[in-house]
Amino acid sequence: MMPRVLMIIVFCISTSAYCDEQTETNEPESLKICGVSWPPFTEASDDGRLVKGISIDIYTEVFRRLKIVPNFIEIPWVRCEHGVKAGEFDAIIDNASLPEYIHPSTPTSFYPLSAYVKTTNSMKSFSWTQMENIVIGKVRGYDYI
Repeated sequence: MMPRVLMIIVFCISTSAYCDEQTETNEPESLKICGVSWPPFTEASDDGRLVKGISIDIYTEVFRRLKIVPNFIEIPWVRCEHGVKAGEFDAIIDNASLPEYIHPSTPTSFYPLSAYVKTTNSMKSFSWTQMENIVIGKVRGYDYI
């Protein structure tokens, strides 16, 4: 009688564990993705979520097809980079193709560099060498490749 009871208990526990695993795998995976509000690519709502924009539309559709629920969160860029490295976030939306990050071979966004100069300036095209000894403004923590 004891082996039969033990076998029933083991069966119940293993069936319960199997059912728990099946329930967990039926729930969609979710990703926590950080970034900044950078219209028209990403735009934030008042509650700190990235809710619309070209990149949001692209990624939302890709994740829908993969059955993944994305959670797009707006935070400062440097904090976002540190958060991904620390494991607080799963990904950065629209990051430059930097070696320490996984990125697609085809970019989903393109941000052209522009230089705004006085109309009296002779600059017709941009290069970083032209910027030597010139005061320029850049966004802290952004990549200018």
